[in-house]
Amino acid sequence: MSQLSGIIDSSKSGIIALDREYRIVAANTRSREIIKQFYNSTFRIHDQWFEVLTQEEDKAKYKKMWDKALSGQSFATEDSRLDKQNNRVWLEISLNPILSESQEIIGASLFMRDITERMRAQKNTELTAHILNNSTNEVYVFDAQSLKFVYANERACTNLGYTLDELKEKTPYEIEIRFTRESFYEHIAPLERGEIKNLLIETTYHRKDGTAYEVALNLQYFEDQDKPLFAAIAQDVTQRKRHEQALEDALERFNLAISATQEGIWEMPVVPADPINPDNAAWWSRTFKTLLGFEENEFEDKLHSWSARLHPDDRELTLRALYNHIMSKDRTIPYEVEYRLRTKQNKYVWFFASGETLRDAEGNPKKFAGTIRNINRRKKAERDLAEQTAIVKGILNASVNSIIAVNVRGIITSVNHATQPIFGYHEDELIGKNIQMLLASEEGIMLENSINTVRESVARRKDGSLLPVDISVSETTLSEDNRKIYVMIFRDTSQRKEKEKILAESEDRFRKLNDASLEGILFHEQGLVIDANKAFCTISGFKMEEVIDMNFYDRLSEEGRMLARQKDQDNDERPYEVEFMRKNGEMVPLELWARGIVRDGSFTRVISVRDISQRKKAEQEQRRLIDVLDTLPECVSYTDASGTIKYINRAGLKMLGYDSVEEVVNHSISLIHPQEVINKFIQDWLPSSIHHGSLQTESVVTTKDGKAMKVSQTIIAHLNRMVTWNMFLLSLATTCTRLKIAILSPKKGCEPAQCLV
Repeated sequence: MSQLSGIIDSSKSGIIALDREYRIVAANTRSREIIKQFYNSTFRIHDQWFEVLTQEEDKAKYKKMWDKALSGQSFATEDSRLDKQNNRVWLEISLNPILSESQEIIGASLFMRDITERMRAQKNTELTAHILNNSTNEVYVFDAQSLKFVYANERACTNLGYTLDELKEKTPYEIEIRFTRESFYEHIAPLERGEIKNLLIETTYHRKDGTAYEVALNLQYFEDQDKPLFAAIAQDVTQRKRHEQALEDALERFNLAISATQEGIWEMPVVPADPINPDNAAWWSRTFKTLLGFEENEFEDKLHSWSARLHPDDRELTLRALYNHIMSKDRTIPYEVEYRLRTKQNKYVWFFASGETLRDAEGNPKKFAGTIRNINRRKKAERDLAEQTAIVKGILNASVNSIIAVNVRGIITSVNHATQPIFGYHEDELIGKNIQMLLASEEGIMLENSINTVRESVARRKDGSLLPVDISVSETTLSEDNRKIYVMIFRDTSQRKEKEKILAESEDRFRKLNDASLEGILFHEQGLVIDANKAFCTISGFKMEEVIDMNFYDRLSEEGRMLARQKDQDNDERPYEVEFMRKNGEMVPLELWARGIVRDGSFTRVISVRDISQRKKAEQEQRRLIDVLDTLPECVSYTDASGTIKYINRAGLKMLGYDSVEEVVNHSISLIHPQEVINKFIQDWLPSSIHHGSLQTESVVTTKDGKAMKVSQTIIAHLNRMVTWNMFLLSLATTCTRLKIAILSPKKGCEPAQCLV
């Protein structure tokens, strides 16, 4: 409301409001100036209007106007008087009834606007229509028949941006584009017919460059010339329109703000003898009721509607604060309090309340007006902040690191609990001292340059002993006084240093073992080698300095490169084989076994590299020998140490009646030999074959269809090169059914034989 009063008071129009008893209930500064100028009189609020006027003629005239407005009519008129300097001053006076919410007329308002300038301009227009170029207004003359301009003064040409010659080719409706030729004729016809002497309108002119401006236009018709003409005096009112629009926008924004405000307004007439009696009358705004969840007619206009809803813990304090404020005649006790109110939904909500008391000249209270504002969210934020503060404090005190706050001069302002066991100082021994006392280095620490960094340093304990520490510094600003504070964290790194020493020694031992390995080992990130052992250098043919930063993928065949990338992407730890190009360009087969590890904080792949060139050659030779055995007409087979058939040639399959290798290979020898024959092999034939190198004997086998067949076979026992008396048996059959069988009888505890004769 104070903003609205300010807007009204800044108005250039005089504004006065009377009640039905003709008492002045409101007036702005301009109205007082006009009354002083016209009637040499002053007034105060609640004065009788007719006591302000000094002449009976004025009293009678205004009595009629006020009565007309109080009867419900709105109207406007003009009046003029001579001021003290004997100058005639014109006023535009408009009166309107003031209605209550129930549409009852409770008074009237009067607006007085000084229109002296406008009236003088109008008179001057009539007198100076022919003094064209000296006019400060735009002056236009156009033919009444063709409507083309025949003259325009310099100001008109300048404002429109046309030369006079250009303007003479145009008509008024071409610069006032809301008209067509026909509608413009219709618009000016009353002048031509003599129905009116001049036409006063406000319209918009359009310049040559396309811009527009507002004008107040006075149009007249002259028929006493050689030919009928229209003369137009146009005044650029763009600035005035802007000011009027600005005022209108301000009023609109104010009204919108009032309607959208979330502050509940209330007031009550004060009963001095008992100002906080629950039965005292009170008025509550719609927003006040809405804040508590009530509809317009659900909140009684009594003080108890509010006081009964105060939280029990807040009730006494709030009512005492209201009472003390109202009864403070010297206005020294303000009313500002926070309390909880119970809403219609029976929930308590926090509000901030403030108010002011209207008093008489002696300070006696007459009326109280106040507001409430929902601060539930702020209160929750304060609770959350308190909880967070407690949590942070708990975290600081629970930390095993020393956390110390210092000001910009390095003076310690606070420490956490962990500081004492780390440094040996009690909190009281540190507060107010310089942080330098905890540092072993005399150079100190530049706080500003250490923000958001971690540096290794050496601290000094109370007993003088030194302590390796990591120091990190962060910066914060205290909101209450904008002071800058540095938070320093001292982390005891003595255990870490010891572990780093042990780790370094362990890594050195690992490096030595790694270099002694026969298998190549390398570490890479995205294919780039970051470390390798000597064995890998031997396998690859590169020197160590050539291996580091080498792209391992690029040394693989295209197929191997794709396979290796996929294995790394899938983190597949199963072994696989690739082709690798050595430094001399030779492609060698490698068996790789990779695993992902975290090394120095980065994800790294470690690869075990085995040169399988010799194995590949052995496998190739084995395949060649098997191909030879498959071409023999005799049956050839052999078993491993567990008594499992590992090979049988095509002739053997045919003799036994089997169709495929899968039916025999990887099955027990008992598939084709009865148990008694196997026992005889172990007890008699095997020792003899070992002693003589081979043994020819007759035996019995079982065919696929279960028939027993006699065979003549040669048994050969093979000793594994790595294990004594670990034997492999190969049989060749050349008689009977031409079946040749191999049986292995391992010595207990020995490795299985893996060699093919």
